[in-house]
Amino acid sequence: MELVLYYSTGDARMKKQEMMMKSVLVRMGVKIRNVAPDQVLESVGYLAGVPGFEKREVSETLETEEKLLEITEPMLVMRDFTGRRIDTLLLNLRKAKVPKINLKAIVTEQNAGWSFYHLYEEIGGRAQADEWRRTVMENPTRQRQLEELDQVELCTRILYQARNELYVNMHFLDVSLSSLGFEADWNRNGMACDGAVIYYGPGFLLGLYKKGRAVVNRYYLHTLFHCLFCHLYTRKGREKKMWDLACDIAMESVLDGMYEKCIHVLQSPLRREMYLRLRRFLTGNKNTGASNEEERKVVLTAERVYHALMEMELPKRRMEQLEAEFHVDDHDLWEQEPDPSAAMTRQNQWNDNRERMQTQMETMGAEEESENEQSLLDSIQVENEERYDYRQFLKKFAVLREEMQTDPDSFDQAFYTYGLSLYGNMPLIEPLETREVQRIQQFVIVIDTSYVLFRGTGTAVLEETYDVLSQSETYFRKVQIHVIQCDDKVQSDVILTCADDLKAIWSIFRSKDTGERISDRLLSMSIL
Repeated sequence: MELVLYYSTGDARMKKQEMMMKSVLVRMGVKIRNVAPDQVLESVGYLAGVPGFEKREVSETLETEEKLLEITEPMLVMRDFTGRRIDTLLLNLRKAKVPKINLKAIVTEQNAGWSFYHLYEEIGGRAQADEWRRTVMENPTRQRQLEELDQVELCTRILYQARNELYVNMHFLDVSLSSLGFEADWNRNGMACDGAVIYYGPGFLLGLYKKGRAVVNRYYLHTLFHCLFCHLYTRKGREKKMWDLACDIAMESVLDGMYEKCIHVLQSPLRREMYLRLRRFLTGNKNTGASNEEERKVVLTAERVYHALMEMELPKRRMEQLEAEFHVDDHDLWEQEPDPSAAMTRQNQWNDNRERMQTQMETMGAEEESENEQSLLDSIQVENEERYDYRQFLKKFAVLREEMQTDPDSFDQAFYTYGLSLYGNMPLIEPLETREVQRIQQFVIVIDTSYVLFRGTGTAVLEETYDVLSQSETYFRKVQIHVIQCDDKVQSDVILTCADDLKAIWSIFRSKDTGERISDRLLSMSIL
């Protein structure tokens, strides 16, 4: 833990300075230890709590020497401080307008064995302090580090201001806004997000702020919307460059449809033309005239825009223009989570935030506010519908039935154990042998064999189905799962009655070549 040894001369005029200095240290989480005048012959290591240093032996000679020793200036000795933290401390002391403390030192292996007074002598009083200040404060590297700290602090204030302004104007973003932290990245000329932290280049952010607060707010909200709509986790094999562009177009269309002063910027002709073209493509309208009501109601989701862009096959130059027009944040941190379970957890959190936002916007927003954010509400409604959890859909087929298993919640354990203790092997009350549970009893999986279903969509559906059904708590012990294959008539009906049958059919499915039709694989399962 960071520690500061502070020596005070006891001058009453320095009390205010000391209180200001200690207040800064407390805010930084630094432990403070005062050094009294009668402790100046103690070792620095002992005073700083370094292991292996003991308290000195007191003698009359030492007591006499102490009376002759006097430190005439305040002294600050730091332990376990990094270079960055020293700079931060100095910056905070300067901002708090704490008068300069000329005598400063750092606990090292060499000076830990010195007495505190010896360290004072080595520092050399005020002249040595001036030299220390010249080498530290006037050193170009140190000076640059202090300037960087100033920039980071200013950038943090800008982002907090943007967060507060967005919250004041859009209360439904409260949870989402607080879900992202900030961190400076000096190697980045832009902004990026990994779903938990917004990484920004300080120089880039300061340049944005010069253009206006609305520009910063819009960048912040654009990055947040990528997280809310789970663009970081849902690419699923799509071409990355095209997917990045589709996500940016989708989010900018939402922002351009929100009539909030804090994020409003004028739309370029290229944007208006692209939005209109995409909506006409998605509605199948080839008319080049004014847009109709049906076109205006089309929600430009990332998936829809991606599909449209792939079908349009725009020229390379046009694609470059669109990328330059709609590019906001960097997407290099997307899908970078090393732990898949952690990424899934984070995605579920953003899904929950989006569903909560929809509820708040539909039930709590004023009429004027609802009109201003109608574009966002429409996108959220479509996204929540399209992101419907297939697992939850399967669980809807569960029914309430009795099953042969001990129900520990239906009896009093006190009477049970009392009977065993009183009669040896005769409990006064026994648990029920049946229990009501909600599980799947009958389930039918129908596969259309007239359609060539390759590994991909079919695999994903069957994998989700298997994951749900393979959980012991999902279905009863006696169960009937029909796997029906049909075209113009029923070709086969495989009945699975237990978990072993389910494992067998799944192992056969997984062992086949990826290019084979699923229908062919299932038709070969005559062993069941």
